[in-house]
Amino acid sequence: MLRKSEAKDAEPENEESVWKNACDGVVLYAQSWKKIIITAAGIVAFVYILNIAVFLITVFPLMALASMITDNAGAAGILGYFAIIGAYIFTSMVKRAFVDPIAMIAMVRTYQLNIEDMEPSIDLQQKLLNVSSKFKQLFNKKDEDVQKAEQTT
Repeated sequence: MLRKSEAKDAEPENEESVWKNACDGVVLYAQSWKKIIITAAGIVAFVYILNIAVFLITVFPLMALASMITDNAGAAGILGYFAIIGAYIFTSMVKRAFVDPIAMIAMVRTYQLNIEDMEPSIDLQQKLLNVSSKFKQLFNKKDEDVQKAEQTT
């Protein structure tokens, strides 16, 4: 793996603007939206099913524990409430610790596999320039970068 400085020394003629790469990435993302949406929908379904399963797996033992602690119905109700809150917190922690990183990896991997050997569409780039002011700003930064490079040489 080359460091940035070594990469510049190794291939100075292939150096491209970071902004051009960002524009190309946005265009490629827009070109491969179907598979990315399918992956996202699968992840959402998986997250909901997992959340429900983890919540149910944790809430019932916690509520049983709450009912075993006291014979008083009022106190058991309050402890049951805390059991529900605890199960929700545990479910949220499991999701954030395990599911969110895996979901992010799946989305990035889907994007990478889709754009492999794909060239950015100039037509789509023009459409994005006409529709999105933020994309136009990104595209113009690429031109500013080229102008600055010409001024320094």
